[in-house]
Amino acid sequence: MHNQFKPGKDREIKSIYVVTNYRKLGIGNCLVKKALRWLDQKGAIEKIVEVAAGNEKALEFYEKYGFLPRKTILKQVRNSNSRNQHAKTQKHKC
Repeated sequence: MHNQFKPGKDREIKSIYVVTNYRKLGIGNCLVKKALRWLDQKGAIEKIVEVAAGNEKALEFYEKYGFLPRKTILKQVRNSNSRNQHAKTQKHKC
């Protein structure tokens, strides 16, 4: 089997979620520790985790593992507030 994981690349922990009833039991800590250890073994240089805007608990949780906010990504979702967006773009015709 060909190993597609190349050392030295940025790697992302895509998603970790613990159901409310099971929080504060160390499950999230265990999952993050294992994920980080695995990424280290694979030679990852930079590890990335995405946190939704306003999720202060998640930010605090990941900061314990050395994750710090580095940039803010803005998304535009089609038809989201489209009336306001359209009104703003009509002022200047390009």
